Parts: sequence; C-alpha cells; structure tokens
Amino acid sequence: MGHIVAEEQYQKEQAANYKAEQSRLKGDWATPQNFAVVVKQRYDLNFDAAADRGNALTHAYISETQDALSISVWARSNKAGSRVWLNPPHRKFLPWFEKAYEQVIAEHRRVDIIVVMALPSFSSKWWRRYAEKADEIIDLSPRVQFVPPEGLDTNNSGNSRERCLIVFRREPRHPVAPARYTWHWKEEKEW
Repeated sequence: MGHIVAEEQYQKEQAANYKAEQSRLKGDWATPQNFAVVVKQRYDLNFDAAADRGNALTHAYISETQDALSISVWARSNKAGSRVWLNPPHRKFLPWFEKAYEQVIAEHRRVDIIVVMALPSFSSKWWRRYAEKADEIIDLSPRVQFVPPEGLDTNNSGNSRERCLIVFRREPRHPVAPARYTWHWKEEKEW
C-alpha cells in the first residue's frame, strides 16, 4: 500500500514539475529572425535590453541574470547614441515601461531611442501612463509569429496575438501625441 502512495506522490510531483517548466518556458518565446532583421535595420538598433545569448538582436545586451530593471543605464557605452530594442517578458509590462521611459528622458542622455514590442492594451495602467507619452505607436501587419522555446509542448503556431511597437525618442518628432500607423514589416527590404 505504501508503494502505491509513493508512486502516486511521485507522479503528482512529476506532473507539477512538468507544469512549472512549461509555465516558465511560455514566457521565453523568441523574436523570429525575419522580423528581427528588419526591425534592427529600420531603427539601427545597437543594444538589446532584455535578451539572452541565443535571442539577442544585437551584440550588446542585458541578460535575464543581469536584471535589466536593476541596471541604472541601458547603454552600450558611456557615450550617447544607444538605440535600444526591448521585447520585455509579457507578464508585467508596467515596470518595463517605467524603466524604458526613464531611460529615454534621463539626464545621462546616452539613449537616443527605445523601441518596445508590446501587446496593445488600451485600458491597462501601463498603456495609459506610458504608451500615450511615446513618439510613435506602430501596429504590426502581419502578426509576428514568435518562435517557441525548445521543449515547450504547444500546438500553437507562433503565439500570434496582436503586437505593436512603442517608440520613445530622446528628441520626439511628435511632441503632442504619438503618431500611430501600421507597418507592413514583411514588405521591408533586407539590406
């Protein structure tokens, strides 16, 4: 009888471990290469604020273990000219938008532009507080098909919810309200 209880307990633990690993992996979807190439070239990006070695858009990046939210300056050097890509974990946007906005208006003036991949969420606190202060809000067409992490069981073909880019510039082109348009990114030429 004790053996059966132990086996049932073991199976429950295995199922819980599997569920926890699948949950962790769900947040680790990678930006697809075809989109990464065109967004990097369009904005001349040179720094990735939330990446790892396998999915960074640029050579200079902040990894999850380095914790971008605790780093004071998102810049590739002590000079001005950082052009930052940010595809934050899609669990809690507010602290990421607070940090992105802080970086672009900071007195150190090292960050020229931050391009943030986001889920349009017009009624959320982070959207009302930060997206409306952006220079541009760019709807993406077609939807970006993200790459699932290795080991994630999924029948999903790319986690294809609507996405947009929110662009913050140190020197805004549209100081009153964000410019809003649709970018047909697959029509962009790769150079």
